[in-house]
Amino acid sequence: MVEAAVSGSQIFEASRIEIDRSGLSYTVATVQSFASQWPDAELFLLVGEDAWSRFEEWHEPETIRTLVHIEILARDKESTYSGRVVEVSSTEVRARARNDRSVRGFVQDAVAEIIESERLYKWVHK
Repeated sequence: MVEAAVSGSQIFEASRIEIDRSGLSYTVATVQSFASQWPDAELFLLVGEDAWSRFEEWHEPETIRTLVHIEILARDKESTYSGRVVEVSSTEVRARARNDRSVRGFVQDAVAEIIESERLYKWVHK
């Protein structure tokens, strides 16, 4: 979905680091890989407010803090590439898809097509 979202972008590039890694993929492993690959780079991790509220439950949050600057995206200030204000979170997108509601307008069309065609987020909670 990230590849679809940034397709054609002149400023963004999708990384396959988590796709190519076997097993569970934790954010800490990803930022460690980036820090090793670009040891002199100043790295930033962008997280939405909903993700930030659970950050302490993540795998090795203190290690993440030592490797990157964490930037929290306030949903009412987040904008798309076009500059349009978007008040949506990944949590809301998944909930909409799970409840058979359209995600178009909340994500790029290419991403919406993947979510719909693959019937993503249709798991059942018990």
